[in-house]
Amino acid sequence: MVIPWMGIPLASIVARLEPTSTARFIEFTTILDPKQMSGQRANILLWPYVEALRMDEAMNPLTLMGTGVYGKPLLPQNGAPLRLVVPWKYGFKGGKSVVNIRFTETQPGTTWNIAVPNEYGFYANVNPEVDHPVQHIPAADPARGHVDRRDDPAAGWQAVAAAAPAGVCRGDPWCAPFPVAGEAGRDPAALFPRRPCATPCRAIHTAAPH
Repeated sequence: MVIPWMGIPLASIVARLEPTSTARFIEFTTILDPKQMSGQRANILLWPYVEALRMDEAMNPLTLMGTGVYGKPLLPQNGAPLRLVVPWKYGFKGGKSVVNIRFTETQPGTTWNIAVPNEYGFYANVNPEVDHPVQHIPAADPARGHVDRRDDPAAGWQAVAAAAPAGVCRGDPWCAPFPVAGEAGRDPAALFPRRPCATPCRAIHTAAPH
């Protein structure tokens, strides 16, 4: 599906902001307004919503700070006044109502990658050959555990899996509660307190979620 976005090339914004040569990532923070946005009153995710790109992705001519769609200005529910548009990535990468841009040398923590790192990778490039949620690795390859086949496996799921002691669920989103907002900074291993699964767990899951 092709969506006729209108907006400002992100590359032109980056050029005006003149980041230093050490900048490797660009982070986008969205509005935090629980009074207006009722969903932000729940401890479902870490608020405000944060997304990020590599600098080369930000400089791609297809990357926009969107200001309109279908020939009209953005509505509040579509992310007015500015939203990130990255056509080759999954929708969760497109942060709405961006209020702050920050350049950084290290890869920032991003909201969904922190919440469920083995399903929402940092890069999140569209791959129509892979289903969502992440599929479990067949029993023939148990050593690999869970891998998000849409993304770089180094995006963070190992840290969560490694944080679990033996006999406790390692990295299965069906067995892990959402993090508590503001808890333990943005360290995914600390954000996910583990609990025993409803049925006895092997060290690494190789079967369907339970």
